[in-house]
Amino acid sequence: MSTTYGPPVETGEMRIADDTDPSILYWQPANYTDGWQLVTNQIAYNQTLHETKCIICTASLLFNGTGITLTSLLSPNGAKFYAILDGTASGPYELSNYEEKVGVVYAVEGLSSTSRHNITFIKASTDGQDTSVFNIDSLTIIDRPPTSSGSSASPTATGRTTVTQPGGSSQTSAAPVPQAQASSPPPIGAIVGGTIGGVAALIVVVVWFILVRRNKAQRARPARRY
Repeated sequence: MSTTYGPPVETGEMRIADDTDPSILYWQPANYTDGWQLVTNQIAYNQTLHETKCIICTASLLFNGTGITLTSLLSPNGAKFYAILDGTASGPYELSNYEEKVGVVYAVEGLSSTSRHNITFIKASTDGQDTSVFNIDSLTIIDRPPTSSGSSASPTATGRTTVTQPGGSSQTSAAPVPQAQASSPPPIGAIVGGTIGGVAALIVVVVWFILVRRNKAQRARPARRY
C-alpha cells in the first residue's frame, strides 16, 4: 500500500521535509527532559516521528513557497494543536482518532511566492498534566508557478487555512495572534488647558465669595451705630 504525502499537485513542485530534516527547528526549554522525542513508527514517512507531550514546545520551519502541509500520525491519544503562519494563529486542530493512521492535518495554499514564510506548530493545551501527544511526521512545501495571467493564486482571506480531517471533512478557521496595541499619547494640551481653566474658575468663585461677604459686613456696621 502506498501513501501520498501532501495534497495532489498537477503542476508545480513539492519538497517533503521529513521530521528529521535539519530545516525543522524543534524548541524546548533548556534542561527539559520531556520535550521532543524521536520515535519509530512503521506507518510513518521514513518510519520516524518527532513527538511531544510538552505544552510549550514548538516546531518551526522557514520556507519559500506558495503553500505548506503538515502530515502527522493520528491516534487515540492524539493532541490538539495550533498552527501559526506568518504571525497568524489558527486552530485548534485535532490529532485524535480511534485508530492509528497517517494523514494531512494542516494545509494552506495561495501564499506569496516571493516572500519567505514562517510556520510554527504548538500543542493546544494549558494543562501541564495533559498526556496527549502532538507529533510531526513530515512537512510538504508546495511551490506552484504563476497562473497564465502572470499572477499567483490569491491566498485565502486573512491567512485562513483549510485542514483536511479523517473522513474527508474539512475545517476552516483562523484567529489572529494577539498583539500589543499601540496606545496613543495622552492629550497633554487638553489636560493642561482644562487644568488652567478649572483653576481660573475656582479663583473667580473665591474672589466673588470674598467680595460678597465684605459688602455684607460693610452694610451691617452702620446699622449697629444707630
